[in-house]
Amino acid sequence: MDPMVRSAATEANLTRALWALTAGTFALALNLNVLAPLLPDIARAFDASPETLGLLSAMYAVPQALGAPLLGPLSDRWGRRRMMLLALGGFTLAGFAAALAPTLAWLAVARVLAGLASSIYVPAAYAWIGDQVPAEHRAAGISNMTMAAPLASMVILPLAGFMDVQFGWRSPFILLALLALLALWPISSIPDGHRRVRGGPGLVASYREILSVPGAPTLLLASLCFAVSIMGPTAFLGVYLVEVHLLSIATAGIVLGVLSAARLFGNRVGARFADRLGHRRAVTWGLAGMAIGYLLVGLPGLPLGMALAGLALVGATFQGGYPAQVALVIGLSPAARGGTAAAANTGLFYLGATIGPALVGLAVGAAGPISVGWIGLLGALVGLALVTTRARVVAAVSRARGD
Repeated sequence: MDPMVRSAATEANLTRALWALTAGTFALALNLNVLAPLLPDIARAFDASPETLGLLSAMYAVPQALGAPLLGPLSDRWGRRRMMLLALGGFTLAGFAAALAPTLAWLAVARVLAGLASSIYVPAAYAWIGDQVPAEHRAAGISNMTMAAPLASMVILPLAGFMDVQFGWRSPFILLALLALLALWPISSIPDGHRRVRGGPGLVASYREILSVPGAPTLLLASLCFAVSIMGPTAFLGVYLVEVHLLSIATAGIVLGVLSAARLFGNRVGARFADRLGHRRAVTWGLAGMAIGYLLVGLPGLPLGMALAGLALVGATFQGGYPAQVALVIGLSPAARGGTAAAANTGLFYLGATIGPALVGLAVGAAGPISVGWIGLLGALVGLALVTTRARVVAAVSRARGD
């Protein structure tokens, strides 16, 4: 076969595989916000208090944060594709279990199962990209996968609300289960060239090896800062828009949908330029853009248009910078343990997604909704400090080695 034809065929197969990963990620990402429009009817169905509903919401995020470091590395031993298929199967089961839940406890267990499935899928998918996509194109491949998150947030809130009204609160969970089931087919067809590891270092030794890489701890903590800075304020943007800028709830919902479109735009721009710019620079520019956006949002008396511009900048630059951050983390370890590096990143990101809303909630209670911007700014600035420190450490080590 002509080498150019072979190269084109390989690139086409890789593109199809990346879209398969995106389809699986989309099915899982829909679950992030599905509860929001359903909570009033769930509360009525089970006579649940607001405190109990808050715990129910955490039943998805907490297993992600705890499960990823423990379950994510399994793809190094059992293969990327096998673990992604297992995760989608678990997510399908969780969706049907939630739809059939006779009690609130049953629903909570279903949410835990869904969170654990997500904690397996995401590191395996990232590690697959690390195996199959050359480093100079890796951020683009990860951007393709992470594009699912803003797409899902644009779709699920209005769709779940509509289905709740028309068919009841259980119906969106059936849809999520069916979408995860459908995603099994494209994932089953992707190649899995990862050589499974038998024996070798255990879980703790693998993490110790990754953390011994110069600058690795600060780089991983930057992933936590990314999550705190984006997930914390996002949970309270509706409150910010309604109480600070006096929008109606309906209008605030429309605005949030438009902001998701800005995140999608940033994702596509990042996919084109992050690899060309260099992963470290893309991460730095991403965090810097988030800091500038939150600086605007945190200014008292800011006109609505400027506030929305700041929020759009935050969303776009997060989506432009975070895939490059994941690419840097995957590069910390040899390919044989890419799943472990991805699991460390995913676990810290989900931990930040759990901590962030709690921090912003405390700040809003103490200083009002304007503090949404302050916590976001703080998270972005700490992240910038970490990636800058990491770059200096790596440069110093390189000079010492004479590289």
